[in-house]
Amino acid sequence: MHIPKEKKMEILQSLLLARSFEDALTELCKVEGKIPGMMILCTGQEAVGAGVCAALAPEDAIITNHRSHSHLLSKGADPKLLMAEIFCKKTGYNKGKSGTLHLAVPEVNAPGGFRKMSGCLSKTFRKADCKCGTISHRIRDRQPG
Repeated sequence: MHIPKEKKMEILQSLLLARSFEDALTELCKVEGKIPGMMILCTGQEAVGAGVCAALAPEDAIITNHRSHSHLLSKGADPKLLMAEIFCKKTGYNKGKSGTLHLAVPEVNAPGGFRKMSGCLSKTFRKADCKCGTISHRIRDRQPG
């Protein structure tokens, strides 16, 4: 399969954005009390979000698990709004109510980070006359432990 150079550059930019976002979160996690709640990073998994989202059209939906930062960034989420949401700020995508584990970015057709519910939500999207052609969901990340 031939992938045009422009698409490869787009994927690389998604990878680099996701990695720098995760690196910033890693540093912020080292400061006690800086980030409210818990943080589950996706460092090292940036290629999953970049690769999957590169194959999707803007109207296609994604349903992710709790390691959703790279997926959302690759789908087109604004890093500043995403970071604001992680910090529980009212300026975030969900007005600071979701934190990092349940991020939702309706603007890029990403209704939220869910694990066991993703299959059910996929069916719900289809029944709700979703205008998307593809729904991508990731149920498990197979992390050790």
